Amino acid sequence: MPLFIGLDLGTQGVRAIVSNENGNIFASESIKFDMQMISSPEQDTEVWRKSILKVLSAVSGQLGRSIRDIQSISVTSTSGTIVPINEKLEPIYNAIMYHNNVGISYLKKLTDGNLNKSFTFGKILWFQNERKKYMKDVYKFIHANDYLILLLTGTQIVSDYSSSLKSGYDVFNERWNDLGEVLKLSSLFPKVDKPGKIVGNLSKQISQETGLPQTIKVVLGMTDGCTGLLSTGCAKEGDWCTTIGTTMVIKGLSQEYVKDDVFYSHKHPDNLWMPGGASNIGAKWVSYHDFDKNIDYFNKYAYENLLAEQFHYPLIGKGERFPFQDQEVEGFDNTSTDEESFLAGMEGVAFIERMAYEKLETEYGVIIKNIFSAGSAGQNEVWNKIRSNVLKKPIIPAGNEGSAFGAAIIAASGTHFDNLSGASINMNQRNSNIVKDYSLSEQYDKRYYEFLKVLDKQRLKDKQ
Repeated sequence: MPLFIGLDLGTQGVRAIVSNENGNIFASESIKFDMQMISSPEQDTEVWRKSILKVLSAVSGQLGRSIRDIQSISVTSTSGTIVPINEKLEPIYNAIMYHNNVGISYLKKLTDGNLNKSFTFGKILWFQNERKKYMKDVYKFIHANDYLILLLTGTQIVSDYSSSLKSGYDVFNERWNDLGEVLKLSSLFPKVDKPGKIVGNLSKQISQETGLPQTIKVVLGMTDGCTGLLSTGCAKEGDWCTTIGTTMVIKGLSQEYVKDDVFYSHKHPDNLWMPGGASNIGAKWVSYHDFDKNIDYFNKYAYENLLAEQFHYPLIGKGERFPFQDQEVEGFDNTSTDEESFLAGMEGVAFIERMAYEKLETEYGVIIKNIFSAGSAGQNEVWNKIRSNVLKKPIIPAGNEGSAFGAAIIAASGTHFDNLSGASINMNQRNSNIVKDYSLSEQYDKRYYEFLKVLDKQRLKDKQ
């Protein structure tokens, strides 16, 4: 029985998961970093290395004789995190994390304030100017995923085009963008190839230190946002996922390339695109207003009533980035009771979600068939009932194995299946708890259009 390893290097720690070709989990292990490292804008790559070896050694021990069945390993990590290395392929400085803002002032001067154009350029310019003593030893700046590939193989300096996207790699034309070429920054990054590509075998050193066979193939992965999508069940065109955590993130699979001020697209290896975007609203308001302290009561009220009487746009703080850009907009709550505020808040999130999907459908011709639901609030039954009625789409509670499982799917796509879509379809467990309820869709249509009018008035007011 073939087995596949997914290795996830996240902000908070490292996780490894071992799956077979049907998506059954055979082993898993994780290590969490200490709080100081988690909150730091730089992380120690030596801690990374030791943690990775520990989790791989742990899953190796869990597998017993089945260890001989492991075919491949793939990786996933944060987007926009970079590590400078020397010609000996050794890190010469800490990992500069994706949330590190040291390069923003440099980047704004280059991109007219569009920070998404080449996100990591600013970090490199900061490094060149503020960490000059290290620059003489810099051979390449590699992404977090690239570091994992280098560690596992011992020799390979190569990036997947998912990780390189925020470093100015043009995934549509498969070349570095003009800004990177003009500034001569693109040459500081590794060569780029497609996720699912086999780049070598596990090195002898890693094999000895973990007990894993050296015959294991090392496969290029994708960023954690992409592998997180793969892990939810999204496998083919028309499959989308809404993740409702602190914020709301939408990402899916499409034939259409989407890029504007609120959406951008990763490239799927099977001639598909993975458009997505993130809103500032999500489920943060639930804990902010203390609804979580009596969540069963509020869920019961929402289930028994549905269709709130007033509107609640549950934005905490100021400014929105998706599905519209507005730095001045603020949330509003026109309800008069806590119960109605909770119900209307869930509706408000569903209305913003609908705005996003309608933008994709009407402006880009994107097909939306199924909406998988992930995140801390994505499993809420009454919320999913509301969302199904508002969106007029089936809501499918997503699997919860996370990005490491998505990386295992990519590992399988490179060695066992013909492509990534085939691996995704075969390895994702089908969820039978589909919410497909359109009984209140007509009423929610009216509320949705009324909500848009109220939101427009609020946005005009906030600009005054």
